[in-house]
Amino acid sequence: MTNSVNMAQNKQKIGTFLLAGFLLAALSFLFLVVSQKSFKASTDYLVVPTGGEDSKDFYSVFKSAEYVNRVLGEVVYSELFIDQVVKTGEVNGEFLPFDRKERLEEWSNRVKVGGKFQYGIVSFEVFANSQKEAVQISNAIAKVMEAGGSVLDGKADLHVQILTGPIWEKNPSVKEIVAVVIGGFLVGVILSAMWAYYFATMGLPREEKEYLESLNEL
Repeated sequence: MTNSVNMAQNKQKIGTFLLAGFLLAALSFLFLVVSQKSFKASTDYLVVPTGGEDSKDFYSVFKSAEYVNRVLGEVVYSELFIDQVVKTGEVNGEFLPFDRKERLEEWSNRVKVGGKFQYGIVSFEVFANSQKEAVQISNAIAKVMEAGGSVLDGKADLHVQILTGPIWEKNPSVKEIVAVVIGGFLVGVILSAMWAYYFATMGLPREEKEYLESLNEL
């Protein structure tokens, strides 16, 4: 009899753990879908300094490229860069908020910069609510990048070439969705198990135990 009761209780606990896991997985999926833009456009650039004595030294060129690209990675989030993007005419000037702080925050949410700076490769990811908008912003960035040193206020002579893109895709990707759902499920199971362990070891007041038992009987 005792074994049957224990088995029933264990099954009930496992069911609770799984339910908590599925619930958190669903919430994680919902948050991911709601918080993310629907489309992403990716473009890779080769950015290498040109001219000057150092251009004869292969090592110096790429060390200089790393420095320039790291600076460029920060300049992209400036008002100067945003203004140059708007001036290309590829995008509507009203696609960002007019408030300066909100404008910079929205831009930083829409555009992500990365890449292998040490090799002179800069990668842009543009997020938008439509494929058309994502490609338009990417094309505007491409025009600014192709202007070379103008993005650094003319302080560098740069060779800029598009290596790949812009390539658009739906966002979030299937991999991201699967990772978030599985992660949410595991976190839900772990948290519910910790919750059960806490109350099993610490004990509950008699009134709370009776209340929980009454819920289990429903």
